[in-house]
Amino acid sequence: MYELLPVTLHRGQVMLLQRGPTADTTVWYARHRPGAHPTSDVLAEVEAFFGAALDTSRAVIHSTSWRYVAAAGQAARLILTYLVVVPEGDWLRRWIAAGRISARPVVGSRQARGSNLRPPEIIRFEQVLAHALDHLAMLVQTDVAVRSALSAPWRALLRLRQPQPAGYPRAWTS
Repeated sequence: MYELLPVTLHRGQVMLLQRGPTADTTVWYARHRPGAHPTSDVLAEVEAFFGAALDTSRAVIHSTSWRYVAAAGQAARLILTYLVVVPEGDWLRRWIAAGRISARPVVGSRQARGSNLRPPEIIRFEQVLAHALDHLAMLVQTDVAVRSALSAPWRALLRLRQPQPAGYPRAWTS
């Protein structure tokens, strides 16, 4: 199973997109198809939902992290997370008005940190999203395809984040 974090920009603010008329922290998932590459499954899910609103030349779909989740009474899972950057546009206002999606601002959250031997005991949704955005900030600096796909407002906003690869061990500074 793949976790999708679809985001877009609206008036200079990163917005987390959610299916339906109410914004909560319910994550989108794409199921794995045997024999398919994870990114193919995620792209198929995103294209099926967004259709013509998704300009793939201006979108970014990138795996940003994985984590092991073992909740009491449930089967343990390995979750691969994908950040999905959907280009900003007039479609957003129309889709929100129609109740097809909701959007909520992404507010400043920092990544969760573990020890030198163990991951953090608790990883909140906002921390997964913060990690994904920090990773995107690194990609804008190092990956020509990602930099070319993102709009100038996205690139400017990402300059304010701490660019980091997955699992980067540097401590946060205040």
